[in-house]
Amino acid sequence: MRRTPAFIPSGIPPRLNALPGIKAVVFDVYGTLLLGGGPVHPDPEADEALAVFLSTHGLPFTGSITTALADAVKRSHAASAATFPEVDLHALWSEVLQRDIDSPVFIALEDIRQPVALMPHASETLSALSHLPLGLISNAQANTLPVLERLTGLQPFEDDLCILSHRHGEAKPSPALFDSLAAALALRGIAPSETVIVGNDPRHDIVPARARGFRTALTVADRDSLRDGGTDAADAVIADLRQLISLM
Repeated sequence: MRRTPAFIPSGIPPRLNALPGIKAVVFDVYGTLLLGGGPVHPDPEADEALAVFLSTHGLPFTGSITTALADAVKRSHAASAATFPEVDLHALWSEVLQRDIDSPVFIALEDIRQPVALMPHASETLSALSHLPLGLISNAQANTLPVLERLTGLQPFEDDLCILSHRHGEAKPSPALFDSLAAALALRGIAPSETVIVGNDPRHDIVPARARGFRTALTVADRDSLRDGGTDAADAVIADLRQLISLM
């Protein structure tokens, strides 16, 4: 089994400004609720583990499977008209393997290719906020929600508030994703100003969310999850997911 990412505190101090009047909370996933994640890239270590799995499951492949997958992602991006194109990774795995694969196999392949771990106190925080509608807005694939629910032991998210990039063919910071979230919230009678977006990326989470009128909380808990852009744009900065509870 490949090594899962480990949490390393960033040491950045929080800025715990109150967020009154919040009626919904929407999270980014990778770097916020889960450690790990990132773009598809050639990975010799993953190739070895994937080769064992593929052979065991009667899915032979010659060469570097992660390189073939990364090339398929590049082709898909080039063919897209979106400003921030996103792929359907499940479909691309089937394309590379030249056969349809079911969801359990896809999830297992992604578990091997890109191990993830739960951010400290994620389950505790989601449980504490479960009296509010909870959602996701994330550059994410079809395995993301099942893996998140498996690791937390919870099913806390409202499907209509889960804006996952693979469903839309666009990735953050596309304004279209935040517009889709605002429309879903409006059907519940909730305004962007009554919703807090929680994410680890100032440029992909905080800035586009604020441009659409959402409140924002930047998480700086994990050192390896920090992204460029600074902390000034966020309404609040948290160094521990549990701090989000007291802000509201």
